[in-house]
Amino acid sequence: MVEQGLTWKKFFVQAKRFKGTFSRLDIALNDNWGLLDMDEIIEATQQNRFWSKSRSFAIHGNNQDGWTANFGKSPFVIRIYDKQKEQEQKGLETSIKNRVELELHADRAEQVISEWFENDNLVEYSLSILYTYLWFVDEPIDEEELKGTHVRERYIDTLKPMPAWSLLTSLGQSMKFVREPKEQSVDSILSWIMKYVVPSLEVLKKTGHWHEVIEAMDKANLSPEQEKLIKANLVNAITNSKANLEHGNLNFDKQQRKYAEEIAELEKKANLPF
Repeated sequence: MVEQGLTWKKFFVQAKRFKGTFSRLDIALNDNWGLLDMDEIIEATQQNRFWSKSRSFAIHGNNQDGWTANFGKSPFVIRIYDKQKEQEQKGLETSIKNRVELELHADRAEQVISEWFENDNLVEYSLSILYTYLWFVDEPIDEEELKGTHVRERYIDTLKPMPAWSLLTSLGQSMKFVREPKEQSVDSILSWIMKYVVPSLEVLKKTGHWHEVIEAMDKANLSPEQEKLIKANLVNAITNSKANLEHGNLNFDKQQRKYAEEIAELEKKANLPF
């Protein structure tokens, strides 16, 4: 999408044009400041200090590895979790402290996308869904008071809200919709090719179309990002090769000369100054 200059909206529009459907849509509200305290969220959930249209909820995890709280069931789930600890478990880093996700399936996903297309207000609409379906307060909720209609107006709004939750949802109104593209690497491309493309290539090879694949690769126009990726990979290869030579990992003069020639050829292709 980055290489093709596509926004998420343009991508969805194209998908719709080709009769595509959306089986699942996840929208994330990122807490980069640490406004939410997951211990407080879990405690409020356990003490019934929250209101949700769906009374179904589940708590997973622990203080050390990170908490996750799910509210509702498919086709609509609100998930709150410790994003930083989740990433640490994978050996990764992130500036996001906590994350609130809206997980929408089937008709729910289509509904949000349609609203986005019609009114171009994805952030505002997502926050209105969150406010309508989940709210945390600073005192236990009386189940008897929840009976009847117009619950939010008649009862929930009279309770003192959890300051952190109220602040996060208020700040959310001024947030912008952003995408977080994953950084591409030669390893990620290879992994994707091996997993998803190789079987199809084998079919083409066995049906006599392999030469067309080779010709297409030779004529392919690479994007600036792809060119940078190739150059960076060449730099890596050259650096590693020079390190091997300097450490005397090659034992014979003939092999060293051949290695040096290969490095010179790589440098020539990469058009590098060293």
